[in-house]
Amino acid sequence: MDIKIARDYEYTPEWNDNKKDTNPIVVKLRYLTPGERDDCYAWEGERLVPSTKKMFLFAWISAANLSVSEDSGKPKSTWKGQEILDTPGLEGLYAEVALEVLKQNARRDLKN
Repeated sequence: MDIKIARDYEYTPEWNDNKKDTNPIVVKLRYLTPGERDDCYAWEGERLVPSTKKMFLFAWISAANLSVSEDSGKPKSTWKGQEILDTPGLEGLYAEVALEVLKQNARRDLKN
């Protein structure tokens, strides 16, 4: 049996009318391994709840065409996942990408 597995994928967020831009932000993400996915869930009472922040940080690889100028005036164009979380003004981008990661890494009951 030959099984083909995609390790990563690209996602173009809709945040801030990004898809309409001539150079849209394209985020490169990776699928979580089963062990990583397990690390992202915790019991809250009787419910198993995902940590979208953990999933986001595990999945984030890079972002193309994302440039932000802060007070220093020097634009930043290379981003680690934690830097997205630490930069004011990028909350909407984080929220959308985190939701995408959650959807792409949802537990699935695969049947033959």
